[in-house]
Amino acid sequence: SRRQTYTANMYTMLATSIILVSFANVVFTAVAIGPPSVHPDYPGKCYDTKTKIAHSPGEIFTIPKCTRVTCNHDLSFDYATCGVVGTAPPCYVVDGDLSLPYPMCCPDVKCN
Repeated sequence: SRRQTYTANMYTMLATSIILVSFANVVFTAVAIGPPSVHPDYPGKCYDTKTKIAHSPGEIFTIPKCTRVTCNHDLSFDYATCGVVGTAPPCYVVDGDLSLPYPMCCPDVKCN
């Protein structure tokens, strides 16, 4: 009947819209690994040569430019930052708020 066809078409359009919006909101993370940096005064700790701060293995902290850093058990650092965000109309990219912690500081996708 016409009503069943109309209902089926509406469900198809709704499902398609949800899928498209889901794909539009995919944000990728960029990850890098820094080599171990050890300081003789801080054995068994990751040593940040820029800040001159020692961190315990497993410790997670943030640094400027929306970056999360993890001190690994091998005393290396993992750096996680915002990846590249792209979209297509009617969606658009909104700049991140660097005053917020990672990953809330990353750019986001909004759709009209």
